[in-house]
Amino acid sequence: MTISRLVSLIQLVLLVGGLPLFQACAEAAESFSVGGFNYDETRFSQWKLPKSLREISGLALDTRQRLFAHNDEQAVIFQLDYRKGRRVKKFTLGDPAIRGDFEGIAVANDAFYLIDSAGVLYAATEGEDNSTVSYRLTRTGLGERCEIEGLEYESASDSLLVLCKSPRQKALKGYVTIFRWSLKTNNLDDGKTIQFDRNALKDSVGSRELHPSGITVVPGSGHLLIVAAKERRLLELSADGELISAIELPTAKYHRQAEGIALTTEGDLLLADEGGGKRGRLSVYAAD
Repeated sequence: MTISRLVSLIQLVLLVGGLPLFQACAEAAESFSVGGFNYDETRFSQWKLPKSLREISGLALDTRQRLFAHNDEQAVIFQLDYRKGRRVKKFTLGDPAIRGDFEGIAVANDAFYLIDSAGVLYAATEGEDNSTVSYRLTRTGLGERCEIEGLEYESASDSLLVLCKSPRQKALKGYVTIFRWSLKTNNLDDGKTIQFDRNALKDSVGSRELHPSGITVVPGSGHLLIVAAKERRLLELSADGELISAIELPTAKYHRQAEGIALTTEGDLLLADEGGGKRGRLSVYAAD
């Protein structure tokens, strides 16, 4: 066996604190493509996160490609180094930190946004490590339409994309719905709501069931990637909601509950899994 072949068989690595937990051979590594980028399992790594991120929920990248995350119980924002699997800093909204069911994070125009499952939106500026920052609260009313789970900034429209997990209005049933919340008007841009017919999903994966848990925008194309934790699915939609692809979440056995998703400008796909009583995980699929 050649040295290059041997290396290719041991590149699937799970990591914690900069050290490998174990190395697994990938004799028949599965390749996949999404968002215009190509991946395979030999370029996959996963980190155990600090105990404070056991219930990690959302991920977001800023324009400098710094990664931020939050858990789903308190308004605490963490900066993570996804290349080394370590916490860089954390800061809180409120003192003590606001408690709630937080389901998404976004960074836009130097501001940080958190949203809870009831559609309450919190805006704050970045803080130093272990600092407390003030915040502005907006009741969007979107929680009356559906249970919210996922937030992302769309620079093309200067809007926050608010992902609907479970519809509460009859008109939304049968669709995956994404609201656009305009940052210019601080209001819903109702005419630009995205709706994806679940019947199209049945044709692709054999089921209409989908419980979205995270959303991100593909750099360059403006396409949308949606992860669904329960179904372990990864969907790519056009900015208008047209289904481009739907695949089973790669290396699904390593994803206990994928709640957060982000995509770097270089194409590295980042997924965050809740710990389910154990340590949360951050997965990195490096683009070819």
